[in-house]
Amino acid sequence: MIKKRILLYLFILVPFALYAQWGVKGGLDYCTLVKHDLSNYRLGFHIGPTYDFYLSEKIYLQPSVLFSYFQFGFESDEYIVKGSVERYNLEIPVNLSFRQPLSENTKLIIDLGPYLKCGLFGDSNYDYKNNTINEFSTYDIYSRFEFGLNVGGGIEIDKIYAGLAYQYGLTGATGKNSRVNNQLFRFSLGYKF
Repeated sequence: MIKKRILLYLFILVPFALYAQWGVKGGLDYCTLVKHDLSNYRLGFHIGPTYDFYLSEKIYLQPSVLFSYFQFGFESDEYIVKGSVERYNLEIPVNLSFRQPLSENTKLIIDLGPYLKCGLFGDSNYDYKNNTINEFSTYDIYSRFEFGLNVGGGIEIDKIYAGLAYQYGLTGATGKNSRVNNQLFRFSLGYKF
């Protein structure tokens, strides 16, 4: 029975492995909250492996596992003078990637797909108008899990990739009934092995 299962898994997975390619990417993120009047953009980063599954001549499925750093800040409301929130995440985007050849070794790339983020750890700091300072875990207020959409594009020359993407969190940043969402603009550089 075990031998039959192993053979079945090999039969299913070997064709994917024959038409798949590993890569790595990393870059900068420009992050904030949407629908939060006092939030401002801050820099973050992402890095991790990618895996391209060949679906057709121009279409690939590209899951990734990224370690990412997301932060945002805000200033001056009725109670808070300034605050900052930092999150370190495990991020799993799964993009459908359309790749249009422009020349023999150059492709135009358009990506679209969902992502899931799981907050690993983080900090929040708030300076209040009554001169108190509060430091606590990011996940005391903000959701640990986030689901959203990616859309992006780029160019691949030989084995080197450069691209821009936009990410929008569909789940509320502070819970189910939250009207505040995360968003980021992402610049990535990558290499295919």
